[in-house]
Amino acid sequence: MQYALGCKNILTDLTEREEQPTLAKDAPDLERVLRAIANRFPFTGNQPEKIIALAH
Repeated sequence: MQYALGCKNILTDLTEREEQPTLAKDAPDLERVLRAIANRFPFTGNQPEKIIALAH
């Protein structure tokens, strides 16, 4: 459970940050990982999708 809460905190932090210049370059890898997190931990809500949208 502690790991899951840590993941949620990281997703919240990334969602609220300004877009980074390398985000578009890293988007394919991030998208793969974020989708895996969303599938594994449904309580993350739409946060992974918000982060993915920043890169597109």
